[in-house]
Amino acid sequence: VPSGAVLHCFANYAGEAHQHYWVRDPSTVQNSRRAVHQVFDDKMEILQELLKTQGKGRDARDFESAIAWILWMLGFYVTHLGGTPKTSEALDLIATTPQGHFLVIECTTGILKADKIATLVDRAEKVRQSLVNSGNGHLRVLSVVVTNKTREEVKIDAEQAERSGILVITCEGFSDLINLTHITPDPDQLYKQAEDKIQRAQNPDPLKGSIISQLDQFK
Repeated sequence: VPSGAVLHCFANYAGEAHQHYWVRDPSTVQNSRRAVHQVFDDKMEILQELLKTQGKGRDARDFESAIAWILWMLGFYVTHLGGTPKTSEALDLIATTPQGHFLVIECTTGILKADKIATLVDRAEKVRQSLVNSGNGHLRVLSVVVTNKTREEVKIDAEQAERSGILVITCEGFSDLINLTHITPDPDQLYKQAEDKIQRAQNPDPLKGSIISQLDQFK
């Protein structure tokens, strides 16, 4: 194993991954963005605390910041529009990949309310239209809602949102995303994986059922 490498290990049975784990040398950090973040949050304890935030107002802004930190460490370019009082009613986060494709993101510490989903759809469409009007219609836009509730707690609303073309990330997916920051990931590849998941949700294959590969990092 070369110096600075990270091992992603899988336990497989009958052709399916049942468990996975990351193994690394704690004295080295492959991802330069994570290395810089750890100057101020060495053991990711602050990040983990903010991801568990409950409540509204300032607490909700803290949760949005935690998601922005993860996206930044994953190589996305992120702006936290909803982070100030004057823009608190705006879209929470906007992130772009190196190729310029957009994530429009709403964060919530509660359930997926219908009005919040509807607002996200509307805002994503306005972003698309702005890109078209500015001569950048070739860039794609993906709607994302992030909640620190469990998948089971938001199951019905999450399934409906995904059928509407919205990627839903619940608390079960946070550890996988943080583990991905051990390496230097490809944001455009992650973006494509997210798009593929939405396509599966919108066009389920009855022959394959609903088995999702462990390699799918967005849960």
